[in-house]
Amino acid sequence: MSESTNLKSFPEIVNIYEHHSGLVNWDKNPTDLYAPVGYIMHQEGKKLRPAALLMIFNLWKEDLSVALNAAYGLELFHNFTLVHDDIMDDSTIRRGKETVYRKFGVNQAILSGDAMLIESCRLVSKSQEKMGVTGVLDLFLKTAMDVCEGQSLDMSFEQLEEVGLGEYLNMIRLKTSVLLGCAFQMGAKLANQREEVSEKLYELGTTLGIGFQIHDDWLDFYGDLQLTGKVKGGDILKKKKSALILAALEATEEDQKKVLLDAYHEDHPDKLETIEFRFSQLGIKEKVNEMYLAYKKKCFDMIENLPLNEAQKSRLIEFVILVLERRN
Repeated sequence: MSESTNLKSFPEIVNIYEHHSGLVNWDKNPTDLYAPVGYIMHQEGKKLRPAALLMIFNLWKEDLSVALNAAYGLELFHNFTLVHDDIMDDSTIRRGKETVYRKFGVNQAILSGDAMLIESCRLVSKSQEKMGVTGVLDLFLKTAMDVCEGQSLDMSFEQLEEVGLGEYLNMIRLKTSVLLGCAFQMGAKLANQREEVSEKLYELGTTLGIGFQIHDDWLDFYGDLQLTGKVKGGDILKKKKSALILAALEATEEDQKKVLLDAYHEDHPDKLETIEFRFSQLGIKEKVNEMYLAYKKKCFDMIENLPLNEAQKSRLIEFVILVLERRN
């Protein structure tokens, strides 16, 4: 197994990716098709998925340029899902700006999103061909279908009064976490690593993605507002199903569940205080934090069992900490 002699820092990797993405030109004809793509792709974002792919690739390979098309394709696909999700969710703001459909219209957002999906497939295929490996595009297409299944489950959950915590975790695994798992596995496949290694990295990325979402749910209500920049309890005010309310329902006696659900779905000035009191009674702040910590520990355990050297493991640990210990 070839090993990289120059493991780049995460900021270095992000800079390399952002330089590449900044060179991609969406200023072309027909303008109506490509302007919405440029609009969302040039916005600020965490860039976790493309950076994760490049970070994994860099565990064995020093020249990241050969993996940049796949990394950009992955980010293009992620943003495509946001464009279409915002239409389905009737969301008006994304990353502090108007959503694509609000700025350009629903029909144009759908069509531009379709173009993003097609181009993302082309870019991933291009990287696979350039590296002379197999299975990368198949992995990407399977992940894309998983994301669609996750979105379908998420929409169906909106029609249900009660959803089990296990069902929710499976939904976020499909809707959001598998894409991070794909980034991990794709990075290993492009670096021509053994299937055993790439599959274990997929599981690590997916586990990390679930931990990320659980922590995100927790931060929505218990995070430092000055750091998160969010409205406290935004999920609760929108009556969204999250790890907090589902853990609360799981910890509530059967005859009291309706009382909690009624309070959660009501609109009144003291709603957050009422829900916070009920969460406090049930120890939800601690329960969900423990759930998050369990996923964090699982990530560390998985890294320890990977057939990697200590420098490679340290880089993975740094990435897990970066993702899971954020405060915003």
